[in-house]
Amino acid sequence: MGVVDFASVPSVTKTYNLYADGSEFTNLKLGGYGYVLDCPDGTEIIGKGYDYDRRINTMELYAVINGLYNLNTPSSIIVYTDSKYVIDGVNSRIKINQKVSAAWFEMKLLAQVHDITWVKVVNDPQHLRAHHYAREAVLCKVKSRHVNSKIREESPRIHSESF
Repeated sequence: MGVVDFASVPSVTKTYNLYADGSEFTNLKLGGYGYVLDCPDGTEIIGKGYDYDRRINTMELYAVINGLYNLNTPSSIIVYTDSKYVIDGVNSRIKINQKVSAAWFEMKLLAQVHDITWVKVVNDPQHLRAHHYAREAVLCKVKSRHVNSKIREESPRIHSESF
């Protein structure tokens, strides 16, 4: 029986799939994001959230950032997005807007921790689910705003939930 040299055994990295999307309701001054994170063990993490006075590009970025925050260790991830803005921004091919520079800084830090492959998608079923959650986040907020219109919120600017 031989001795196994574990240093020479290639590490097996399990890959996560992150489907991320943002939405914007300009007339309501609300933006939403949603994501679906497929884990290697077959589980799924779904998240959504909203923010005030944000544009769709920012919400697309928030979807990716919040999805990546579910990973506790450096991981291999394939990010599926329909956002040219996010893909070009990660590859430093666009000028970063000063209003969202903190979010881009955060994204760049996360990209250094994880091994991320970026895929631009159109009409992917999982990505459409992320889009649904992005819109749902805003619509739920709008419904609660109409029901509780006299209650002033004292919560942080970024609102998110995972389920």
